[in-house]
Amino acid sequence: MRHTDSNEVATTGVRKKRFISEREVDWEFGFPAKTLQNMRVKGTGPKYRKFGKAVRYDRRELEAYIEGLPVGGAGVPASALRSA
Repeated sequence: MRHTDSNEVATTGVRKKRFISEREVDWEFGFPAKTLQNMRVKGTGPKYRKFGKAVRYDRRELEAYIEGLPVGGAGVPASALRSA
């Protein structure tokens, strides 16, 4: 197994940072920074961490959050569809 830095995730031969900024979340996942900020204030949305004043999101937690969002007209989380 290949060693990875604590801020990187090993994927298919490409090394990516594990914790990403709001701008990177917008670019990679499509959540605008303002939406993320509003969700933090309301206590909703994906989990985040603060490093000093910097807010960062863990890629794995973003993916888990997205998987838990409702899909289709029934409002059923994607994870529930796979287990059925």
